[in-house]
Amino acid sequence: MKHAIFPKFKAKSPIFKCLKAFLLTVIMSFLVGLMMLPDQASAHSYSHYADARERYQVAMNQLATGQLDAFRQNLEALSDYPLYPYLEYERINQHITRLPVQDVQAFIERYKGTPVANKMNRRWLNVLIKKHQWQQYVDDWDPAIRNTRLRCWHLRAKYRTGNKTEALAGVQALWLKPHSQPKACDPLFKEWITGGYLSQDVAWQRLSMAMAAHRTRLAGYIVRKLLKDDYALLGQAYLNAHRRPEALLTNAQSLQQLSHSDKANQIILHGLKRWLRKDLAAASQAWVALQADFAFASSETQEINQLITMAASSESALAGLIEQDEKIIGDAAKTIEGHIRAALRGADWPKVASLIRALPAPYQQKSRWQYWLARSLEEQKLDEPGLPEPQQIYQELAKTRNFYGFLAADLIDAEYAMRDQPAPVDPMALHHLAENPNVVRALELFAVNQLTDARREWSAGSRDMDGAALVALGKMAESFDWHEKAIRSLIHAQYWDDLQTRFPLAYKHKILDASQSKQLDASWLYAIARQESAFSPDAKSSAGALGLMQLMPGTAKDSARELGLKVRKADLLQPETNIELGSNYLKTLLKKFEGNRILATTAYNAGPHRVKKWLETTQNNLPFDAWIETIPFRETRSYVQNVLAFSVIYDYRLNRYRQLVTSQEAEQLL
Repeated sequence: MKHAIFPKFKAKSPIFKCLKAFLLTVIMSFLVGLMMLPDQASAHSYSHYADARERYQVAMNQLATGQLDAFRQNLEALSDYPLYPYLEYERINQHITRLPVQDVQAFIERYKGTPVANKMNRRWLNVLIKKHQWQQYVDDWDPAIRNTRLRCWHLRAKYRTGNKTEALAGVQALWLKPHSQPKACDPLFKEWITGGYLSQDVAWQRLSMAMAAHRTRLAGYIVRKLLKDDYALLGQAYLNAHRRPEALLTNAQSLQQLSHSDKANQIILHGLKRWLRKDLAAASQAWVALQADFAFASSETQEINQLITMAASSESALAGLIEQDEKIIGDAAKTIEGHIRAALRGADWPKVASLIRALPAPYQQKSRWQYWLARSLEEQKLDEPGLPEPQQIYQELAKTRNFYGFLAADLIDAEYAMRDQPAPVDPMALHHLAENPNVVRALELFAVNQLTDARREWSAGSRDMDGAALVALGKMAESFDWHEKAIRSLIHAQYWDDLQTRFPLAYKHKILDASQSKQLDASWLYAIARQESAFSPDAKSSAGALGLMQLMPGTAKDSARELGLKVRKADLLQPETNIELGSNYLKTLLKKFEGNRILATTAYNAGPHRVKKWLETTQNNLPFDAWIETIPFRETRSYVQNVLAFSVIYDYRLNRYRQLVTSQEAEQLL
């Protein structure tokens, strides 16, 4: 068996022999870890590189503290260590402004194509920017760099070295994006616009991109600053149609006085699609009037007509529509789904059932709408030939491991279907991992806590891997307690049934301690951390949330004050601190919402003020499942459903059994 798992390697260079030995040691540790209980397997059970790793960290400290002779000795001793290039990087980086250009160029060339070479390239270009060495910047530019800020500086460097025409010719591709670009691009954009390169049609093109992406702030800037004459009036009409689609019919009259009928049509169609989701009847009636006043292309007319037809509540709404454009089907489905949720809020069960039958077939079969079809039929107490039996639908749903499957299982008093099946590890995939230097470096970087570099190496090493390789990679990451990558790898491999890897008992002692001290369900804490960060301790969101439980600094500060603690922003990246503050905030929310985890979970994602506003709107009239389904924000709706479902899975992982919601939560109208 040993030889089947570890076939002989061809002779390689000394460094590859070293890499091979390292990976084989790690694989052995990993396989041993598979036979251990989850909380017994350790990320650092391997020992092959323990001495070298310690020496690497000592060398890094020596370099930082100016012990250069000692550093050079360790650098030479670590020449076969996989992270040797990173020591070289730090050595060069420390003196990069004083070193000969050739030294930096030689490093980039020696490791060309690797993440560490790309890192040096970015660092070097930033040095050249500060030193205003524009010709050197142009000479050393790598077209493979995708960083927008550095690309803008490349064009600025070209401009400053006399290649003005060539530089300005490349600006449009950078400018035409549906979002704001880095400030470093602003002088370049200003020169481009001042030079007359920006036409009104190109400005309109970016406005359209921004509106499609719902970036109304950027769109407003374009309308105010860049559009002129009729284009400016059309741009303002575009914004009005987006913000108040119900006023479309009135505002459309002014569009008839303007030129550019194609853009007027674009505005009307944009507003009409938004209006259809809010008020199908009024928007449909307006569409009839609009067709009399505007000459729409046949494709535009067909798209709106199909949207209206497919959004109708008749079961036969889709009859005759055999070939559909996928985008139209998707838009229609979203429109219908919006009306289903409106019907749920009004407890209009006949309409709920009718609208679900109007969905395109693939959408009807989703767990979500199968559940609500069964609920609507059950509420109506219908017993008609040809109608499906709610109990039969529930029985099928209960076989699935998701939010709706768990809901259905509770309704028919069935056991939850966990379908826990460890992912099979392909020996040949492990063989190839041992020859992947990016993977070796990624795992070793993770071990020394250089997480950003580790992720870059991991990404480079896992690119274009097939399912079997991704599964092996995920299990390898699990053996290192690199849970974020273990989870992501199995997701990319589309292997869903390995619950040990996908729902790890990470930071077990810290979470169980927080659970006990705050009197919170451990499974709930686990579910929040799993949903928020996939157990990535250094996770940072675009909104500024930090750490395992994705705490906003302000929220963390308030929570720390309650506990009598003083914390810095950087402390939120420490798992113990983050779990302590996050669990305390959850305790506060649970108390605020009288022990209801559904509301506390919603507040954790969307904020307590929004939850109170939504409760005022529903006025304690909705059962918990309908309230969750009609949460206005799609992200929050999915978040709450995931956390509740993950809680069930974590109860299973902790050898406990609890229902999706408590009887108290289930009985409370929201």
